[in-house]
Amino acid sequence: MFAHRVFPRWFFEDPAAVAQVLSGPEALPHLIALWKEVGMACQESLASDGLALEPVRLDDWQGVLIRLPPPGEVPEAHFLCLVWPSSKGPEAARIVTLEHSLDLQGEKRTVLGEWRSDGAHLNFGSGPEAQSKPFLEAVQRIIGKG
Repeated sequence: MFAHRVFPRWFFEDPAAVAQVLSGPEALPHLIALWKEVGMACQESLASDGLALEPVRLDDWQGVLIRLPPPGEVPEAHFLCLVWPSSKGPEAARIVTLEHSLDLQGEKRTVLGEWRSDGAHLNFGSGPEAQSKPFLEAVQRIIGKG
């Protein structure tokens, strides 16, 4: 729910303000508070262990990589990457996800997705292993295609 509903809605309501929060010194505490709010709204305790973020730069794009607590169910996400062209600012941002999934044999796999400002969710198919470097390489390929 966090990666697929709460975060995209929160971000796209005011991209510049959220980008500023996520770039500031209180970014992680703010993210943890939002995570816990989601848990309370769902009437469950969501552990924030593993929740982390770091700034990223991919060629002429900048943003933040968010590592989520380990997913337990399909389609919870391993990562969110919020990136925007440096020349255009956060209003032109894209939110790329690396989602936990299962193949037809029930084996674990990942799927690359993207949330758009109009609420559309794109599925780019199979993703890389759930590690930051391969995920960021995949994000760079996606944003390079426009």
